[in-house]
Amino acid sequence: MARKVAAGREGRQTLRACLLASLVLVVGCDADSGKAPIASGGCDFDYDETFVYVDAPVGPTPPPPPPARAASVRKAGDIGPAAVVHAEPPPDGMLPTLAYPWGRGFAPSPLLLPSYSDTMPRFPRAVAWDSPTRCYETPLGARWLTEAEAFVAYQAIALQTTGEALNVTAERRTVVGVRGAYPGRWVAHDNLPNRFNDTLGLLWIDGQGARHVREFPVNTDTGAHDFGEDASSSLWPNRRYPYVNGTHRGYSALQIDLPSYPVRDDTNHNGHWDSDRNGWLPPATGLDHDRLGTAHNIHMGSVAPPLGQAVVGVWSAGCQVIPGMASWTEFITNAWTQPGDQVDYFLVDARDIDPGIW
Repeated sequence: MARKVAAGREGRQTLRACLLASLVLVVGCDADSGKAPIASGGCDFDYDETFVYVDAPVGPTPPPPPPARAASVRKAGDIGPAAVVHAEPPPDGMLPTLAYPWGRGFAPSPLLLPSYSDTMPRFPRAVAWDSPTRCYETPLGARWLTEAEAFVAYQAIALQTTGEALNVTAERRTVVGVRGAYPGRWVAHDNLPNRFNDTLGLLWIDGQGARHVREFPVNTDTGAHDFGEDASSSLWPNRRYPYVNGTHRGYSALQIDLPSYPVRDDTNHNGHWDSDRNGWLPPATGLDHDRLGTAHNIHMGSVAPPLGQAVVGVWSAGCQVIPGMASWTEFITNAWTQPGDQVDYFLVDARDIDPGIW
């Protein structure tokens, strides 16, 4: 048994080393300069100007402690498992079955799309890549990455932060959520509450071996809304959660596939943990508390533009919610394969991404 455990540990360490070596080769170098192409002046993202937090609580964010794995310091409380409430307005019905406009190596099942109507435009990074590279901002500066390089970067982020590797079986979907970072900007912000200011990366390798990346704005924590007692909570970051192709409110969505798991209750309904904005520290008061939870799905929110002012509110008591029908359609048509198919969701805190990745 000891030999098996040691072999398993060595295998994981070898895999991690290989992935990091691949990242250095793929993201860190090119033939001419030995470095990834630099985006001078950054990526020209307008997040700092367009995201408005006029209704966010005022007050300093506590300084972070040294990064540590969540599992070593967090335990579920005595309450639970209590499901997050799905309190958003239900759709009036379902849209006609969506026809897939592209070929795949399998026949996907029909999709059920909700009949929500909104004018939120489709997020630019949610669509198929129409250029060889896209700009990414990292703590060490901005870089132009190919889609394959972006895939490897997300792969390394998930592995180094959670200790678990992606399943890279052809056509298997993986979702990587980055709490506290805007799409395309792998740099932590203050994660102020009640906004779609986190990142959801959808990853897969097709039957021909090509790597695919789509990126969406999302919230990975609760909206600032009174959902009732033990009805709103956020997932712990730096963990992998199993999901399946399932339903939410009757439409096709990604449904969490666990009966219970540790969460933190947003007891005072302010849209964040009072210790440090959904991060490392234990509850600062008796208001927020740890417990077991369930029903944290990945679904859509029908909200009005502009994106930077769209309020999460009632659309999430802890689910991972993509704003706008256009972006949601782009997400689910690429994420969906067959009912019951497994999808891994890696949720990481942007502050815990290993600096060695860059």
